[in-house]
Amino acid sequence: MGEISSLLLAAQGAQTIASAGNAYSQTNAMRGQQQYASAMAKVNYDWMELQKRDAMRQGAVGASRARLQGRQMDAAMAVRQQGSGVDPNFGSAAAVRSAGRLFAELEALDSQQAAYKQAIGLSAEQASLMGRDRMNRMATRNQIRNTLLQAGMQAGSDMLRSYAMYERYKGLDKKRGDSYDDELPFVPHP
Repeated sequence: MGEISSLLLAAQGAQTIASAGNAYSQTNAMRGQQQYASAMAKVNYDWMELQKRDAMRQGAVGASRARLQGRQMDAAMAVRQQGSGVDPNFGSAAAVRSAGRLFAELEALDSQQAAYKQAIGLSAEQASLMGRDRMNRMATRNQIRNTLLQAGMQAGSDMLRSYAMYERYKGLDKKRGDSYDDELPFVPHP
């Protein structure tokens, strides 16, 4: 009958080891999920970086195009004015050409401003993305710590309970007089 108390202790020990292994597996799964989420955040961050560069390039192209169209319009206007016999560099003809150049410059600046706004919006999104990633990493670390702490506390509690059961059954076995532990001879170590 003494074998039962030893078997109960061994079974409880095996269950405790299995619980610890389960907690370890859970923490590895949490760590893997967090690493995947961080990798995806990095991919999204890099994608937004490419979008910012593209927006700035498109803004520069748009500004160049607006300035080019302004110069073409100014040259065409000067040719028409000269063809009409008006000096394009004096008076109201010069003022009209100047207004055309200013309008083209405003179009160029508007194109650049739109690109800057888009880039600033993407930068804000990148900052938010990285902030969320940092918060997720901290939360995952806390979950891992809590899981391991809970598993350790449970293992300690299980071991204490199993030892108490062992002592209880061992005591019952001795009262009956058929304890397996009593059958073992005492052999001193040399």
